[in-house]
Amino acid sequence: VLDFGRMPDDARPAGSATTDFPAATGTSGATDAHLNAAAVYDFYRDRLGRDGIDGKAGPIVSVVNVTSFGEPMDNAQWDGQKMIYGNGSAKYRPFSAARDVAGHEMTHGVVKYTADFVDLGQSGALNEAVADYFGNAIEVTSRGIPMTDPRAALLGEDLCRTGTPEACAGRRLDDRRTTVADYVGAPAGVDSGGIHINSTIVSGALWDIRRTLDPLLADRLVYRALAEYLTPLDDFVDARNAVLAAGRALGLDRAQLRTVAGAFDAHGIKDGWQRRIGVDSRPLLRELSTESVAPDVAAGRWVVATAGKGAKGSMAVHTGAVTGSAEPVRLSPEDGRSHGWPATDGTTAAWVAMGPGADGNWGMEVLARPLDGGPVRSVHPGANQFVADVRVSGGDVAFLLTDHATGRSGPVLSHAGAPVAPIALPEGHGATGLAFHDGLLAWTESWQVGERTVSAPTVYSLAAGKVVAQYVVDDANAVAEIAVGSLRLAGGRLLWVETPFDRTKGSTIRSGALDGSGATDLLPAGPRPGTGTEPRRITGLTASDRAVTFAEAARGETRNTDLPKLWQLPLNGGTPERMSCNRGGQYSPVADRGTRVVWLDATAGRTDLVVRERAAGTC
Repeated sequence: VLDFGRMPDDARPAGSATTDFPAATGTSGATDAHLNAAAVYDFYRDRLGRDGIDGKAGPIVSVVNVTSFGEPMDNAQWDGQKMIYGNGSAKYRPFSAARDVAGHEMTHGVVKYTADFVDLGQSGALNEAVADYFGNAIEVTSRGIPMTDPRAALLGEDLCRTGTPEACAGRRLDDRRTTVADYVGAPAGVDSGGIHINSTIVSGALWDIRRTLDPLLADRLVYRALAEYLTPLDDFVDARNAVLAAGRALGLDRAQLRTVAGAFDAHGIKDGWQRRIGVDSRPLLRELSTESVAPDVAAGRWVVATAGKGAKGSMAVHTGAVTGSAEPVRLSPEDGRSHGWPATDGTTAAWVAMGPGADGNWGMEVLARPLDGGPVRSVHPGANQFVADVRVSGGDVAFLLTDHATGRSGPVLSHAGAPVAPIALPEGHGATGLAFHDGLLAWTESWQVGERTVSAPTVYSLAAGKVVAQYVVDDANAVAEIAVGSLRLAGGRLLWVETPFDRTKGSTIRSGALDGSGATDLLPAGPRPGTGTEPRRITGLTASDRAVTFAEAARGETRNTDLPKLWQLPLNGGTPERMSCNRGGQYSPVADRGTRVVWLDATAGRTDLVVRERAAGTC
């Protein structure tokens, strides 16, 4: 059973009362784990002078024959205390059988006790790159494999029960990837910022150094950089500088240092490489900790939530001008809570504070504050309640509230600073995806009809005190259920996205009148641009008085072309154009005035808050 952080209660060390070990220790991977751990220990001790993973002769523990919820676990992992090896499957041998994999995982332990890289973005990719390098170095050294052997650069090539080593390898350190040509702009939610996807850019440079210099010198060079120069939040260029500094400390001559620098140059690891990728957006705030919390913008003012560099510390809400003429200002107080999910109308911001309140009880409090400063106001304390979809309009604050004590759930409104009041829904109805603009609230209302879920984009007028428009999307006669979301109120229309549960069919953007008199397809279902056949999957929608902007993604996440891209079309319909030609992931678009859009962009080796004034057109 997979159980990270501690040893399973029923686990017992492999052992035998005699010198003859039972055959089960071989089939389970225990023998391999023991032999490979010894090989890794010997490598670090004999070549690098390090006594074990922690450098202090601490115990080395491997857990083998691990499954994941009863299913084969085709993977291996260092969990912070020990090695975890999957039991293999019809396709793979037990993962402890591969010496390079064992070296890779144990090197993660060495990293913990040295540079201790944060597993996010470039620093996380450095963690993987160093583990790749030493995993392969350990295997080729202990088995006497020459560096000229084509298989020397393969990681995990011996694990497959069938197929060629080249096809089996999880990574290869001679894939020649570079920053400018190949860096995948993945955000924190995709492979922790691409830590595995982008690792071979660095490990390839390190492997080139090992193939060019004496291997023992290269190993000492990389280890010296890891143990003495690299730090938790370092990036690719920091790694280059650390290795060169280690080289000078080890007494490398000028020719050898040029060789080291040339290896990093060949992989594009040098100052300013992000600028050479080419981006057509303007950054407003750099290096956000997550793309999963959307920003907001109105009247040229933006709000966003982020933790410190490397996701250190609690989330905090910041604001700034789209013009970028002043430094961003922190809005949320430093009270030990996590502050996120902000919204603004251009004058006021509102957000959720999560954590212990003044009474010591954990809760989700809704706070508000003028963008230009002033006291923080508590809109709703939220004890024993769940808050979602905070929205602001004209200083009023609306959000979706679930009360765990009563079981009641639905939209609530704080008008003119008054305590929140619920907006009643019919019995058995729920609401998701709140939008709020100029005295109108919108949400997706849903209810059950037999075994089917009916969804309906709904508009509620605060002045009339009632629902003024509702568009039923899914009824008893529908062929297949449809997911409804991303509601927006803009240009006197209600906009939403419909995506069939049937993944062979694409998403549609619909536009409805605010009096309920009818809806039309603003963007009919069709193929994703450039594919011809792959259905369009819209993952986000925003709109202004002039334009609609949406994000769509492919099914994969390992290439830049798979990651979400933004498209824009006129509010009254037309042909979508690329909002930005940035090649990395583009997330959580929010529209300001006209065609201006703010979003979270991961192209430049980090997740930045960026803006464009108009669509780029054809890329």
